[in-house]
Amino acid sequence: MRTAVVAVAACLVLAGCGSGKADMWAEVEVPKKVTDTEDCFPVGVVDVPADWTPINLGPRGESLRFGLKAECDITSDHAAGVVKVYQGSRLESDTGERLTDREVLEAYLEVQDASDVEIREAKVGRAGGFEAVWRTNGKPNRAFTYTVYGGSHTMLVAALGAPDDKFEETVLPVYLLARKSAQDSGP
Repeated sequence: MRTAVVAVAACLVLAGCGSGKADMWAEVEVPKKVTDTEDCFPVGVVDVPADWTPINLGPRGESLRFGLKAECDITSDHAAGVVKVYQGSRLESDTGERLTDREVLEAYLEVQDASDVEIREAKVGRAGGFEAVWRTNGKPNRAFTYTVYGGSHTMLVAALGAPDDKFEETVLPVYLLARKSAQDSGP
């Protein structure tokens, strides 16, 4: 009996069993590409799987104070959450200094009412970048930054709005495909 209690306790502590919260750093199987976001903007592009649609936001896309603009929503009628794609050129702080990819991510998190924030370096496409996880209103979120065209543009992709019990099966695979496929567009 004592062994069973110890085993259950270990499961609860090590794996978060029964916590009901998504593993925000989880890596799940990446789906296959069906289309991409090339019609959303001319600079960077990410792949999109079946049952998800990239929607060009055009002038309706939200603009953030440091120059990042929402260009594309990747959505599905069958899933909770959205994957948002932002882009900006020569992003600057309030003091006029050029922002690094990490600073872009940190500035984005400031406007997200983020809690439980963690940031790490990550492989994005064939290059390096930064990735963050956080919670907003108790929901898990994840985002990465990617420098496009030799540093003249930054792309930020964020998986948002899915509840814990849907995060890993809905927006996370779409987000991971985007992270794996991020690249400059054009010739």
